[in-house]
Amino acid sequence: MQSQRGRLVWDRFVRLFHWSLVFGITGAYISACYHYMNIHLWIGYGLSVLVAARILWGFIGSQYARFSSFNFDPVTIVRYLISIIQNRPQHFLGHNPAGAAMVFLLLGIVIILLVSGFITLGVIDFDGPFLVLSTVLSDSTSYQIQAIHEWVGNYFWVVVAAHIFGVFVASTQHHENLILAMLTGIKKEPLKSLHSEENMQ
Repeated sequence: MQSQRGRLVWDRFVRLFHWSLVFGITGAYISACYHYMNIHLWIGYGLSVLVAARILWGFIGSQYARFSSFNFDPVTIVRYLISIIQNRPQHFLGHNPAGAAMVFLLLGIVIILLVSGFITLGVIDFDGPFLVLSTVLSDSTSYQIQAIHEWVGNYFWVVVAAHIFGVFVASTQHHENLILAMLTGIKKEPLKSLHSEENMQ
C-alpha cells in the first residue's frame, strides 16, 4: 500500500493567526469575566490588527490562505455535510466546504465582537476609535449594542465547540491529525490527487 505524501498547506502566517486568535479570544473572555478591562481592551486592539491582517492575507497570501480557494456555494456545503453523515466525505487538501463555512462564520463573529466592543467603548466609556458615535447613538441603543457584545461573547463558545467537533470528525474520517497540521502546516495529499499524478506520468 502506498502511503500518502505530505504537502505544506498552511503557511506561517495562517498558523500564527489561528493560534493567536485562540489565545486572544480566550484571554479576552477571561479578562472580561474577572473585570480586567484594560487587558480586555488591549487584547481587543491586538485582535483587530490580527483580523485585519488575515483579511488582507485572504487576498494576497499563499494559495490555500486565499479566500478564493475555499469559497464554496451553499449547495456544495450542504452536500458535504450529508457526505460526512454518510461517512464518505471527499478529502480536500485545503479547507473542505464545512471547514470553509466555519472559517467565514468565526471571522464574522469575531468582527461583530470587535465592532460592538469598540462601539460600547466609545458610547458608554467615552474612549477609543468610535468615540464620535457617543454624540450620535442614544443611551438605549448604546446599551443594546453592549448587550449584543456580551451575548455574542458568551455564546461564541458554542460555535468554537462545533468547530472542535468538526476537526475531530474530519481527523477521524480522513485518518489525519488536523491539529498537528495546523502546527506544522503539513497535510496529507488526497489519494485522488496522487492517483491522477501517477496516471499522468
